[in-house]
Amino acid sequence: MLYKPQKGAIWDPSIIWHHGMYYAFFMYNMDGNSGLAATHCLLATSSDGVHWEEQGAIIDERGRPDGGRFFKCFVAKCGDKFVMNHGVARKQGQDLMRFCQSKDLRNWEYITSMEPDERWYTRARWDHMYVLPKEEGKPEAGYWGYIVAVSREYNKLTAMMESREGIKWEALPPCQVEWGNTPP
Repeated sequence: MLYKPQKGAIWDPSIIWHHGMYYAFFMYNMDGNSGLAATHCLLATSSDGVHWEEQGAIIDERGRPDGGRFFKCFVAKCGDKFVMNHGVARKQGQDLMRFCQSKDLRNWEYITSMEPDERWYTRARWDHMYVLPKEEGKPEAGYWGYIVAVSREYNKLTAMMESREGIKWEALPPCQVEWGNTPP
């Protein structure tokens, strides 16, 4: 995929396929040349995955009182809606995730924000998460979330959450991994 916005800079895309169209969501700095300084989420669409049409900024973090910047996002189909989770880089660190929902992948409504569950995770990083259905084709079974996070033991184990509908999430302890003879 080769894509460059009309102005500004992008970073770290997430892409979802829906009804014959690719939807790419980017960290977007509309006023500068570093995508890591993103304050927005940019949407581009494509029918073939090669030729992209810019749809514009769909989320703006600039007006929030916490002074956050938009960080990596992930979009998942949860039942009859789409749910986006994205990291927020604030002055105190990258320790907040926001959740938005959409019916059409273009118009997003803010739902809630979530900080790390300090029983298991530190504030060192609490970013986006990859979402998978617990049972493929059965949204009523709920969802697993695999978070980009740092566990309290700094043991690099997979951070996890679960949700019934993809909106309200409960943090779980990090996965227990049996490494055998392989170093973690």
